[in-house]
Amino acid sequence: MIHSLRPQQNPDVPHEAATRERLATAAINAPRVQEPPRMDPRLPQPVELGEDTDSKARIRVFSSGKPEALPRPAPGDGLRLMPLEGFFWSGPLLGRHEGLACAAAPRVRGDHVIILVTEGGCSIDLPKKRHLVSAGRIAFIPAGTAFSTKPPPGVRGWALLVPVQLAQGLPDPLPHGFRCGFPNPADRPLLEPAIVSLGQGSPRSSIETKATAFQIGLLTLALSRIVGVPEVQDSHARRLDEARQLTERFLSVAAENLAQGWTIAELAGKLECTVAHLDQSCHDSRGRSALELLYDLRLQRAAALLRGSDMSFEHIALELGYSGLGHFLRTFAASTGRTPESFRTDGHSAVLGD
Repeated sequence: MIHSLRPQQNPDVPHEAATRERLATAAINAPRVQEPPRMDPRLPQPVELGEDTDSKARIRVFSSGKPEALPRPAPGDGLRLMPLEGFFWSGPLLGRHEGLACAAAPRVRGDHVIILVTEGGCSIDLPKKRHLVSAGRIAFIPAGTAFSTKPPPGVRGWALLVPVQLAQGLPDPLPHGFRCGFPNPADRPLLEPAIVSLGQGSPRSSIETKATAFQIGLLTLALSRIVGVPEVQDSHARRLDEARQLTERFLSVAAENLAQGWTIAELAGKLECTVAHLDQSCHDSRGRSALELLYDLRLQRAAALLRGSDMSFEHIALELGYSGLGHFLRTFAASTGRTPESFRTDGHSAVLGD
């Protein structure tokens, strides 16, 4: 049953005017009040925050801010806002000691990440440095940066994921490297409202697009005026940005010339840098050597060809620069624990099953 709040009598009557004033004071602006819900609204209620594109699972966070499961979001097309306690990002575990995980490898994201801590603190691990982000600090992680983070229970704040296309063409661009520090006192009151506003989603109209650009501009200004950012951190951010750019160029050139079977030395020559410099850049930006990244690239291409084509194993080995069919078969089985034939068969079965 639904009860109407609309006055049935003349609103100019004092009694009716007083009723309307009380409702306005109570922030009741709906024309109708529905029946009480079946669940007590004072208890923590699950709220759907979206789909985890890695695991195809729904992300549920209770209204108390405590996550039901730690999500691992992947870059998307729109702005996304997450409670900081539920923002977990990392690559595979680097090792175990006495049955416990030692550390997680940094992992690259394709979108910008802005983290604002309001209570507690968390750490952001780059390939060669750990940054502690305490309450009141803001951190910016540019797209393409390899990092890992696992906020502890009890931390409060926000993680805003900004797609690259929304940050393009701004009058003042976002920082090129990692930044972390205390906001300028003049910017502090604006930060959380701007982040929460952007977290409502991607713009759908020209007016919303302008509003989004304005809010991102506020964050850009705040990030450029972070207080107490030491010069050594700026220098480290510049080196990391240069390493990331060289690594991306290396992967691009390698991907275009896999069939050539070029060595790391030959690829470094094409990039006009030394093997040591290339290897160091790959370690700094991705946490892995240039040779490991090249092996991963070949393996990913092999998996795509096995699942998405009927190309023979010999042709795949030739296309990806393996020394021969035997080399391809041994490498693929050692890396995946499966033969190319079983991998292809399972892939086709999955497609037919869908």
